[in-house]
Amino acid sequence: KIPGPYNIPYRCICSKNIGNLMMAGRNISCSHVAFTSTRVMGTCASLGQALGTAAAICLSAGVSPKQLGENQKLVNRLQQNLLRDGLAILNVKNNDENDVARFAEITASESIGGSAAENVVSGVVLDKPGENKNRWVASAANKPYLNFEFKQPQRIKNIHVVFDAGCYVLTQTGQRNLLRNIPRGRQPDIVKSFNATAELADGSKKTLVRETDNAAKIVDYKIPGDLYKSIRFDFLQTNGSESVIVKEIRLEIA
Repeated sequence: KIPGPYNIPYRCICSKNIGNLMMAGRNISCSHVAFTSTRVMGTCASLGQALGTAAAICLSAGVSPKQLGENQKLVNRLQQNLLRDGLAILNVKNNDENDVARFAEITASESIGGSAAENVVSGVVLDKPGENKNRWVASAANKPYLNFEFKQPQRIKNIHVVFDAGCYVLTQTGQRNLLRNIPRGRQPDIVKSFNATAELADGSKKTLVRETDNAAKIVDYKIPGDLYKSIRFDFLQTNGSESVIVKEIRLEIA
């Protein structure tokens, strides 16, 4: 019996005897025991994302898939890229030195469900059912905010936000009691509208982001590379949920 969730090793997607071949999906290298869980659609999709990211790194670094797996620096790069793109890797956290949000003082207008403002920089975007250790939760009706303040002004160039897309059962059944709970269209838990406002080094204020119609789980916004003392996020509306849920915010200097 498998005791719990597990990571799939990179070597499982690399061919044993063909140097430039990788595989993703149900044809990876694993035993029949592991196959009972590696073959499901969500896992296969994540494997495809990992393979594509690895292939891009192989091209940029001029190495083969096998050589990537033997180079710990490149493995770390692969893992960090996957984390930034929303995948979860057990026992691996965001350690991107370009992400200065990790060093900011973070405050919130409120936190509910046992969550906390600093959870958005925990470096992890996965929680066990019923837990809020790696996400911040607040009441959407109160139009909550998160504020990031720096000891020294930071020249930030990109804002990266990961929202919670919810967890809804997908089924091919014709049972109406199950079908009625499947969202049709936008995921209600994702934040639809929010603003990001900064205080610059000279004390002036500047609106960096004014989002009014978001439906994506992960969003990036290029911003002017000014020196910022603080950045505040005001969450105005979700796509239907009563709660604002933010898994991660990165403020990147490069």
